[in-house]
Amino acid sequence: MGMRHGVVLGGGLAGMLTASVLARHLDAVTVIERDRLPAGPLDRAGSPQGRHTHAFAGGGVAALDRLLPGMVDELVKAGARRIRNPEDVLILTTAGWLPRYQDMESFLSASRRVIDWSIRERVLADVRISVRQATDVTGLAGDAGRVTGVRLRSRETRATDELAADLVVDATGRGSHAPRWLREIGVPEVREELVDPGIVYVTKVFRALPGTEDDFPAIMIADDPRSERPGRGALLLPVEDGQWMLTLSGRRGVTPPSDDEGFHAFARELPHPILSKIIEMAEPVSRMFRYDLTSNRRRRYDRLRPAPEGFVAIGDAHCSFNPVYGHGMTVSVFGALALHETLGRQGLQPSTARLAQKAVARATDPVWAMARSQDVRFRGTTGTRMTMLDRVQEAYGRRLQRAAIGSRDIVAAQLSVFELAGPPTQLLAPKIIRQAMRRPRATGPTEPPLTERERAALRIG
Repeated sequence: MGMRHGVVLGGGLAGMLTASVLARHLDAVTVIERDRLPAGPLDRAGSPQGRHTHAFAGGGVAALDRLLPGMVDELVKAGARRIRNPEDVLILTTAGWLPRYQDMESFLSASRRVIDWSIRERVLADVRISVRQATDVTGLAGDAGRVTGVRLRSRETRATDELAADLVVDATGRGSHAPRWLREIGVPEVREELVDPGIVYVTKVFRALPGTEDDFPAIMIADDPRSERPGRGALLLPVEDGQWMLTLSGRRGVTPPSDDEGFHAFARELPHPILSKIIEMAEPVSRMFRYDLTSNRRRRYDRLRPAPEGFVAIGDAHCSFNPVYGHGMTVSVFGALALHETLGRQGLQPSTARLAQKAVARATDPVWAMARSQDVRFRGTTGTRMTMLDRVQEAYGRRLQRAAIGSRDIVAAQLSVFELAGPPTQLLAPKIIRQAMRRPRATGPTEPPLTERERAALRIG
């Protein structure tokens, strides 16, 4: 048997995770990247969402350590913050502020540049992995039965060539051209599913208030999907270097402005003024960045009939999410693990790519279902319609939200599901259903549960 070669399209997070997997099962791996990768923890053009808030959900933290043992500790050393949820998070739901219960879930918060750089450094230390930078993919080689490689063009010299591969994995993100590339070699149209709530958000970075650099909670303010007028949401995350990243989000008709005065005015219209106060007090350290590619989009490569061998799509190229939920990076890890497990069981044989694509889809299904059920509730969502089941789930979810104000059990179950640490079926456990049905329709506290130290930092008497 000759040398087995894998090609990964895209040098972002999903691409690097995939390269690390292929290097364990193949003899050589080539990553094709359209840009020049920065030689340090810097923002890059190929990651337009990179300047906004990012988090590895709790389930993603555990999965990342399975995929790359010790990687989470390396990220923490690089400045990533471990945030206990809800102990270190102020959460304003449509029913009021949640209590800050201890010993539940946790997630990892950092800028995307630190995450990408740390993982890229770890992965590219493997001598079996090489990167061709400043290179465009112009198409796939092969036919409808099998992908045998990729067609390439240098962005600098315009020279073209073809690179053979035993397995090609598309990790080029939301903007993937793989459906067109597959059509060009005779593969049937890839069916897509779309759920677009029309979310737009704007992010700005601030320096943490003096004395809070290592000890201040994240803040989440939820949008109300049943609001008659387009709502507003917000997320403040502590990140590395004593900084806070603040993202304001709005739906169609209420777009967060990209100027300082408008940004602050938008924050004043949130259901609570705490973030407006922080904007007044904290020193800005960046300009504002806008992002509006926030639809949930799933390409059903797993349902292609017939499916070409030698090709798998992963990460956002396969399924992209409304980034407001912070699940995209975690799903990329889940997909890479699914690919790793399939290659471990099957090796590289004629059915491997098809089985791997199905495994990636299965790993994604619960997260897609959750994102869809959340976003279909918003007025003006396009791409899908509410079903009777959606309405039942929405009514139950609102009951859970009200009951959660006084129930540690419900909060624990909700956070486990949201952090992708446990299955959604937790919310249907008999104990949770009983508490949701029996508890009064509570209204939570109207003021956040700040500690005395946090109140002092915000100069709240």
